[in-house]
Amino acid sequence: MQHQMPPGALLPTAPLIPQVHQAAAPNFGSSSMLSSDSEDDMTSIPLGELNALLKKENYKLMSLTEKVNRTSRRISKLARIIETRAVSDAFVDRGLQQQVHPQIQSIQSMQSMQSMQSMQPMQPMQPMQSMPPVQSMPPVQSMPPVQSMPAMQPIQPQHPAGMPAAPMPQLQMATQKTVFQVAQSQWVAAPPATESPSSSSTVFIDSPDASAAAAAGQASLWQPRCRDTIDTLFGLNPRVLGQFSRKPRTLLLPQDVKSTLSDIAVVSTLGGQVQWFNLRTKRSVYTIGEDIMANGWAEDMCWISPDVLAVAAVETRQRRVPDGRTSNQLALIYNCSIKPVSSFHHGTLDFQLHHLREAPHERGITCFAPMPHANGKTCWITGGYDKRIFLWAFNDPFSVTSRDYTPIAVQPVHTLHTSVVHTMLYSSQLEVLFSGGADNRLIGWSLERQSSVVSPARQVAQIRDIIAVPTNPNLLLVSFLGRDAQLKLFDHRTQQFVLTISSSDEASTSGGSGEVTEKSSQSRYSHASIHPSGNLVSLGHGTTSKINIWDLRYTRVGAPTQTLSIHDNRVLYARFFEGFGASSIVSLSTDNTMKITDYRIQTNPGLAP
Repeated sequence: MQHQMPPGALLPTAPLIPQVHQAAAPNFGSSSMLSSDSEDDMTSIPLGELNALLKKENYKLMSLTEKVNRTSRRISKLARIIETRAVSDAFVDRGLQQQVHPQIQSIQSMQSMQSMQSMQPMQPMQPMQSMPPVQSMPPVQSMPPVQSMPAMQPIQPQHPAGMPAAPMPQLQMATQKTVFQVAQSQWVAAPPATESPSSSSTVFIDSPDASAAAAAGQASLWQPRCRDTIDTLFGLNPRVLGQFSRKPRTLLLPQDVKSTLSDIAVVSTLGGQVQWFNLRTKRSVYTIGEDIMANGWAEDMCWISPDVLAVAAVETRQRRVPDGRTSNQLALIYNCSIKPVSSFHHGTLDFQLHHLREAPHERGITCFAPMPHANGKTCWITGGYDKRIFLWAFNDPFSVTSRDYTPIAVQPVHTLHTSVVHTMLYSSQLEVLFSGGADNRLIGWSLERQSSVVSPARQVAQIRDIIAVPTNPNLLLVSFLGRDAQLKLFDHRTQQFVLTISSSDEASTSGGSGEVTEKSSQSRYSHASIHPSGNLVSLGHGTTSKINIWDLRYTRVGAPTQTLSIHDNRVLYARFFEGFGASSIVSLSTDNTMKITDYRIQTNPGLAP
């Protein structure tokens, strides 16, 4: 386990170049009078004195090496300070001091700021007279400016006496910029184009290319209900991939990256374990035990970069700190890779684990939304039981030392939800963060306009999933905890739901009073999945072990077009996966098993009316 200082602790204030006290050189006997540089003939010197001379020269070499390393560290430290002050002074000269402005900034204002920056390029400071010029410095824009804490910050951790608070780095990226700011709890229109921007504590992220934005507006993409035939799955070949002592909670499929993790699926369980499976070899790879995680089970997980997994700890009363916040709300499993063991072993997991002291949510984290990774910045978004949404970011790579870890900036996004946030999705094509929860509201927050672009009207039921349609960025599949409308297709262009599907037998299920109860047939932890083609949707049945399948292109789609029986109990995940030369469904069930089922697709005539 990594040694960790008290929450929020930082290095104590110290001089720029600390004084290093040299230890006295050891005495090597009579050989101290000798020197390897001497021109005298040393062949007649006794062997013992020659050995002593060798030790002496080795010691001198080690001392010189240490001095060179110490000097290099001093030069690097001074270079960083010079560069950050140059950037800071340039920002001050352009009037970009950090403030909190209550108004919403427009994209036109950001473009005007960019044009002003292009007319006033930053000039780095000249090195100090006592320092030689550093030739191997990185470009100025790659160094994050060192600035004071913003005037308004969601969380200020308590620090021991005499220990300064860690500065939150201002993260920004080049090209077009989108700004996160604190927003009021109301649906607001975009600000007028004439409104000038004001400096604020912000985190910038990249905007997509204009071509991608134009593609998002095309109407000639995939559409539902366009044919009279149905695609069905056949030739099912289920295989047990894992068994658990406690019920599973979260499933992550392999990332679309070229690395040793490109075959790896990750599962968390209520026992507090995080288990890793190789879908190519269909074998278990590694289990991070509850004693290692040391923070309860994972309420949700998310890959925030190719080798960094964020794990949200479940909220429990036993781990609440005095101010009511859950300690260690988030842990990072970083430097993840599959390490080969032998030609007969498929490898094991190599990783490091660190619990973050940042705890912005008043209770716990319920869900994640990964963000695009660009310009050396890792960003992600969290939603919580406290109805709030936060943006997290750090400069790559994440690392931990004996005294601290990479600074992480945490900033609120908006406060439009009035109850627990269940799910979030960030659309990089639309630059919109979609979120839903127990307040029955679908929120679409534009990162470009800094305003809501979807009316926060109450929907038919609580929202548990928001899934992007892979073949049409304007369409979203929204999953509800309702009895009659379990899944709806939302068109962002028209701001309307264009398709509603559900399980007809679940809709007719009644409770003891003769009325259908919403929670009796649905669980917030049952999740839908959409095929990479965008045609098929899967969702576990609310009360049985069946998996319902819908073909969204079928003209009369409403009830499931096919049902599958793979597990012995209710299914939490039935996710489509294309890889390794096969089409598969990776499923988790409350029968405490994980299965991978290979299948093929055939087209059949439509169902009889």
